Amino acid sequence: MAVKLVLDEVPARAWAFYRVLGATILLVPLGLLFSRGKSWPPLRIWLWLLPASILGVVLNQALFALGLERTTPAHSAVIVSTIPILTLTIALLVRQERFDRRRLLGMGSAFLGVMILIEADQMLLAGFEFGETAQGDLFILCNAFSFACFLVLMRKVAKGVDAFQTTAICFLYATILLGLWSWPVLDEQNFAVLLEAEILPYAAYAIIGGTVLTYFLNNWALRYSPSSQVAVYTYVQPLVATILSMALGQDSPDLRFFIAAALVFMGVMR
Repeated sequence: MAVKLVLDEVPARAWAFYRVLGATILLVPLGLLFSRGKSWPPLRIWLWLLPASILGVVLNQALFALGLERTTPAHSAVIVSTIPILTLTIALLVRQERFDRRRLLGMGSAFLGVMILIEADQMLLAGFEFGETAQGDLFILCNAFSFACFLVLMRKVAKGVDAFQTTAICFLYATILLGLWSWPVLDEQNFAVLLEAEILPYAAYAIIGGTVLTYFLNNWALRYSPSSQVAVYTYVQPLVATILSMALGQDSPDLRFFIAAALVFMGVMR
């Protein structure tokens, strides 16, 4: 929802770049700070991080911004929820993981919880029509697929490598590549809009919470857990967003929330 509010004021191509640039400005100093006394990854890892950056940051952010600009947050939430399923499928196809019935049940539980939370049943009853949102929905689906590929690839790359370093390197690559793509629409007016009091809090939340923390935690977790298990943690994000909304007095907990929370936590803990 925060990103949708920003995209109502700033073009998708510009926002994708500003979001990654803001994250890079935060991640590079953190990477340097927490890497004191540690050696940086060898050239081989730097080379692997380039396709990882393209899949997980460049395509992910560009497709998500373009998609959300053309579809609704509700459609986006449903489609993004396929990331763990896509991740497990890709990991099985490349033989990175073996079929695990317990993990599959956990994934199904968490997926059901998210569907209940975002009221997917109400959307189906009302008629989940694509129509005008079809192009945006396709962008979001491609975004989900690219991020699933990123998680599988980073599972191979991230072992034994500092998470701050790998995340900072990925975002350095992405800043350059997205800068080249976004350059025609970058201007002072778009940047000034991001600094307006009505937009800045949402932009800051998307950069710090939705980008810096999310990518760092993903890369850190991939050092210790299978990619499909890390992907399941994405199901916690809608739950956290709902809790924050409640804390701000915008929503109140109901039976649907508690059922969804129980299913998500059961799925994540499996």
